[in-house]
Amino acid sequence: MNPISSNFVNPVLTNLSVGWQQNPEGFVANVVFPVVGVQIQGGVYYEFSRADFNRNLMKVRGPSEESAGGGFRLTNNPYFCNVRALHKDLDQQTLANFPLLNLEQSATRFLTNQALINREVDWAAHYFVTGIWGTTMTGVSAAPVGTQFLQWNNGASTPIEDLRAGIRGVQLAAGGYKPNTAVFGKQVWDQLVDHPDVVDRIKGAAGPGNPAIVTRAAFASLIEVERVLVMEAVQNTALENSAGINSLETNAFIGGTNALVCYSAPAPGVEQPSAGYTFEWTGYNGGAATAVSSWWEQKVKSQRVEIETAFDQRLTSAVLGYFFLTAVA
Repeated sequence: MNPISSNFVNPVLTNLSVGWQQNPEGFVANVVFPVVGVQIQGGVYYEFSRADFNRNLMKVRGPSEESAGGGFRLTNNPYFCNVRALHKDLDQQTLANFPLLNLEQSATRFLTNQALINREVDWAAHYFVTGIWGTTMTGVSAAPVGTQFLQWNNGASTPIEDLRAGIRGVQLAAGGYKPNTAVFGKQVWDQLVDHPDVVDRIKGAAGPGNPAIVTRAAFASLIEVERVLVMEAVQNTALENSAGINSLETNAFIGGTNALVCYSAPAPGVEQPSAGYTFEWTGYNGGAATAVSSWWEQKVKSQRVEIETAFDQRLTSAVLGYFFLTAVA
């Protein structure tokens, strides 16, 4: 393989990477909230006062009288898209020993997977944690009180009622915006599909060759949301060691044992409230939100393949989310 002498954004590798990103099994970070492309790395977005829109201000007007006056307030909030990057070096000896393999494509797949994991972990840190949403309920194994609920792995629990209460709570607090999305950690989802109350409500449609399978669409209908998303992505938190391909693995689902119901705008737009937005710096790297570059790095005699992306995942309206912490044991 002849080394590439210049550093450039490789369109073939970038397209391969984007292709993988568009079909990320188990990853939700790119689909829960709208993605907004921005030309400038940092800036502001505008927020209207929700309270001002939900008052009843109209009054009866008599002859020759002015209409009643009203208005709304407007504030701005900052965003900043940090640039994140990672490279994989393909040394000249390895390239010579494996001439039949397209190692640049393999490196691109590796780096793309890393980018997906990084964004998913960042999403969980911004949205799948306690103390940030309008309401947080905590699952307990017995005798819930106050802002607690009985964990859904308990057959006596009431997950459908709990979720509907969360949806209703957001709808009331947010002045009519009803959650349209439910996000579950993989462990939570696996408990829900076997919960006797959930299965009982679906089994009426079961029959020979049509078992009572709790699909995501069926569950979405039960709790009256448009989408059910499950965080199935896995992260290995073990540090790399000298054991080579036998390196240690400590795998865990990124979504943990939590759940969230929220309102997500169908598409980004002016005056479109949403629990969250993702800002992607498309004014960088020639308009590509995620770009793959490759070049020959002479000092280490390696073909370097690098992935780079820039985004900011912002919680834009806490009242539009209702969080369930440790929903299962």
